[in-house]
Amino acid sequence: MSFNTDDPVVQPADPGFTGPGAPPIWQGRQPELLQPWYGIGFGQAMRRAFAKYAVFKGRASRSEYWWWFLGTWLIGAVASLILSIGGTDWQVFLDGVRNGVIWESNPLNSFGAVLSVIISLWGLAILIPYLAVTVRRLHDSDHSGGWIFILLVPLVGWIILLVLLVSSSTPGPNRFEVRSDTRVG
Repeated sequence: MSFNTDDPVVQPADPGFTGPGAPPIWQGRQPELLQPWYGIGFGQAMRRAFAKYAVFKGRASRSEYWWWFLGTWLIGAVASLILSIGGTDWQVFLDGVRNGVIWESNPLNSFGAVLSVIISLWGLAILIPYLAVTVRRLHDSDHSGGWIFILLVPLVGWIILLVLLVSSSTPGPNRFEVRSDTRVG
């Protein structure tokens, strides 16, 4: 029996999940919200992360996490690029350079100021879901969500967290597994 992993409503079994603890194959429907979705697509991962906005329990597959990360990073990068290209009043900036008072001039035009506020609000809006999906990803590889604080260690903290985030999922249930009858939230 084969599964089309491009079909958004078919949940293929993760190849590492075999034996009596193997998760069910979610044919014809999405997996329940607290269950990891292996082979999830970009759009579903973005919607799912917002649907589980502040849910720190349960698990998130690698694809759930990395699609979310890529999507939020791309949105931020595009907004920042637009701000850097079109959000600056170049005449004010160049006048400041000529006069040696860059720090006293305000090179942002009104579009740039509004876009700066929008980028800041976007960053605040994705902070909690980013932390939540990161903790759920750590749970999927059978690590405590407390490992997220390794980011506070200068220079090497992000490397250690990256290694934990790319590590493979724990086959079968682990200590962070959430029962299907548990409510989200």
